[in-house]
Amino acid sequence: MEDERPSKPASEDATPDTPETSESNDSKDLKTAKALEETQATTAELETLSRACIDAFNDRDFSYTSTPSHRAFRSRISPDFQARIENYPSTPLTWPELHQLWRAFAAAEPDCHFRILNMNTDVYGNGKAVVWVEVDARGGQNVHFVRLLEMKWRSPTSHTMSNPSGKVVLYDLPTKQPQCGCWSPNVWKTRMVLNYKKIPYTTTFITHEEITPTLSALGIPANPPKPAGAPGPPVSPYTVPAIQLPDGTAVMDSASIVVKLEELYPEPGLHLENNLHNEIGKVLGQLMMPIMAVCYPLIQRNVLVAETVPGWTAKKEAGFGMSIEELERTKGGEAAWKAAEPGFESLRRFLEENKRDEGPFVCGSQVSYVDFVVASMIESFKRIDGVLYERFCGNAPRAKVVHEACGEWLKEDQ
Repeated sequence: MEDERPSKPASEDATPDTPETSESNDSKDLKTAKALEETQATTAELETLSRACIDAFNDRDFSYTSTPSHRAFRSRISPDFQARIENYPSTPLTWPELHQLWRAFAAAEPDCHFRILNMNTDVYGNGKAVVWVEVDARGGQNVHFVRLLEMKWRSPTSHTMSNPSGKVVLYDLPTKQPQCGCWSPNVWKTRMVLNYKKIPYTTTFITHEEITPTLSALGIPANPPKPAGAPGPPVSPYTVPAIQLPDGTAVMDSASIVVKLEELYPEPGLHLENNLHNEIGKVLGQLMMPIMAVCYPLIQRNVLVAETVPGWTAKKEAGFGMSIEELERTKGGEAAWKAAEPGFESLRRFLEENKRDEGPFVCGSQVSYVDFVVASMIESFKRIDGVLYERFCGNAPRAKVVHEACGEWLKEDQ
């Protein structure tokens, strides 16, 4: 390529170097050696990532957890990851979109595996490099090779990545219901905080299968596993809601998120100091245990997107020790509502004892986070099934008043 930069004037060439403007040959050699070392390290990292990506596909390990190299690959996915593919729509793919594309291809070509024949990397600096990978495909019936034109990775020394939108990013679950966005009660808790405080945010919807690779890529530590022998279903390593703040910091779990948002956006406050949100958690836990036999079959039928149903169902059935159909048949219906009566009574007493004046919220006229805990649950019921919502509110009329009073912060659901 022809160098089009202007030539340096002769008088400039003739100017002798001074100690202030010159570098010793040793210094230059040191810089050259350091640059070469960095290039070699970058080359090794990118080629290791590329191999791990192909190995994970061959192993059909789409959670990227089965080997250290797969986990390293997952940890290097940038929060603002994007990829472009030759002859594909011009809009860059997000990580969940590319991940879903790979899963769909694996489902369509279950016997297809790739073998790396050759690999070469050109590092250009300024965060740019090209990895050339020559592969062949075996076992596929209808495989067409295309070039992956661009992928964006997390720096190996970076724990947080800046959020280019300048807004909070909320991670939520999709639904097959076209008329509504958010349906999860836990996500609604966080969404209501964002809406109440008028914090600018955007929503990224990810399926249950995409939660772990997406949130781990944000640098969020996984939840510790449940102690051996403890009752109940296994603890999920990653859950929603999660948020990414404009500075790249990411936080998971609604309880942790509200503390962080109160710290960063203190007005209007949510009075976490009253601790009522933790106290009502015990009450709602008692109430929800029997009602799960009504809720979960409705979530399976009415809410979940199709690709999520098998994995979600298997996990819930392992926790209950029976199929969702058996759960509904043996513990659902009127038996569930009968079993929930003590829980409804506990909720009634809680709301009555904490009322300070005639306002519509739990504490009366003062809004606090406990209101969002109550309202998020009822809003979830409303979106899961209208009959479920009416039945619950009929048994908890005071809670319905709280839900209706929070209506202003339930409008923005996407």
